[in-house]
Amino acid sequence: FTDPLLRVDAPFRQERKLLVHPNVTSPQITQLTVELEYADPANAYERRFLITLDAPFASKTFAWPILDPNRQAVRYRVTAHEPGFLREGAWIETADPSIVVGSAGSRVAKVQVRLIGATLVEAGLDAVQLKIELLVDGAPRGEGQSFLLEGNQTSQEVKLELPPGTPLRYRYQTIAFKSDGRVVESEWKDVTNPLLVITTRTL
Repeated sequence: FTDPLLRVDAPFRQERKLLVHPNVTSPQITQLTVELEYADPANAYERRFLITLDAPFASKTFAWPILDPNRQAVRYRVTAHEPGFLREGAWIETADPSIVVGSAGSRVAKVQVRLIGATLVEAGLDAVQLKIELLVDGAPRGEGQSFLLEGNQTSQEVKLELPPGTPLRYRYQTIAFKSDGRVVESEWKDVTNPLLVITTRTL
């Protein structure tokens, strides 16, 4: 006599499918990433996904199990990648079976700041403050980002949001806090390079 196996049905009886159709208008875009969120509060069920589309772009169907077939709404955000830039779109909610991705609003430039040469201690520095301001026509001066490098810190990534079609152009100023108590401010310098290299001996 053999006891039959106990059979337990999985709670997921339905599937939510989403067709992601790329519509890339710029040849500079090399990749699209889609952040996807699904939530079913009534069943305490949530899922988050990251969908990646690489050039040459083709449509892709994405699917995941769901509990409630009437719960079709999703939230998604598209980021378009091109050399040196990211184009981040806004979060969008939809219950449609397909979405078109490829266009986005603002562009986000990543500026890599690196200190080279002697360490801060060797250069007679307690810390270095760096101020960065985006240079865009019509933008007020004095609005930017500021951060402090101290100890063994030698690098920092800064994200600058650019209007569509605007090239990267920014200015920076260093404020060196010397070990002898002096504070030395540099002149503002205009830059277009996403890699900002600063020699500690010049501070």
